[in-house]
Amino acid sequence: MASLESKSLAFLSSVAGVGQRTLALLKKSVNHSIDLANADASKKAPEENWELFWALGSELWRQKGVSEKQICSIEKRCSEQTIADYFFSLENRQIRVLVEESVEYPPLLKLIDDPPTVLFAKGAALEWGGALSNGGSPEPLPVAVVGTRHITEYGRLVTEKITSELVINGCPIISGAMYGVDICAHQTALAWEGKTIGVLGYGFDFCYPKSYQAVFESFIEQGMTFISPFAPETTAIRGNFPARNAIVAGMSAGVVVTEAAAKSGTLITAGYAADFGRPVMAVPGSIFSPYSQGVTQLVNQGASLVTNGEEVLECLS
Repeated sequence: MASLESKSLAFLSSVAGVGQRTLALLKKSVNHSIDLANADASKKAPEENWELFWALGSELWRQKGVSEKQICSIEKRCSEQTIADYFFSLENRQIRVLVEESVEYPPLLKLIDDPPTVLFAKGAALEWGGALSNGGSPEPLPVAVVGTRHITEYGRLVTEKITSELVINGCPIISGAMYGVDICAHQTALAWEGKTIGVLGYGFDFCYPKSYQAVFESFIEQGMTFISPFAPETTAIRGNFPARNAIVAGMSAGVVVTEAAAKSGTLITAGYAADFGRPVMAVPGSIFSPYSQGVTQLVNQGASLVTNGEEVLECLS
């Protein structure tokens, strides 16, 4: 049964103007330092702390650094729907809420600075075999396979080859659930009966592009999992996708780029991986292809050249 904390964080994420940074601040403060109305929060269970959080309302929220604009948004949201009703609507849509304490929460994602406070998940339950209880690395290691939306025939062959070889070795495949290399990686993983996880840059009430709705539903039927750092009501806007890219990199042991243009969102994912201390690997391509230029940039910046799944695994060892 979901805790009041999980329900509260999910509900707050649906409030306009409340992002992951505010959620993290509230979670920390609610669990450690509610002291209004002579309440000794240090001796209270988290459930009681969150009950107090909602009971005290704006009086407490101001003390916890919530802006007046955010307070107005929270109060407006509360007038529209109760926390219980909102969570019930999530359950009806088979959307799960993941917080860091959840067994499904990606263990490698916990190791980055400022991991998402709440994630939403749909599809197969996430199982992290061999994950250490303190948030250590799962085995086999999850690997991100990413690249351009404008995949070439060469890029398709490369993506299918490396993805299938990683799946044979038990690696879950992570990607950004976007057409091009991402979709190819997901499709290949499913074709080889492997685990694959798509990270969305929008909420589950939407699909981008819309024409892929049937494809995504088919993926779920085949056992794929989708996760999103955004509440289901969040539309697909350009500014949301970097957060998606950070999660792809953060939940993976390493990132493989099969094709990428010189100016590509894929390079943002690779940049996050480097910032997180995760290996970045790139597949060589034709010097005549614009979708090899981003790969060349990565190699010049220190990425490892790989041509098969075995070389990827060697980079991760």
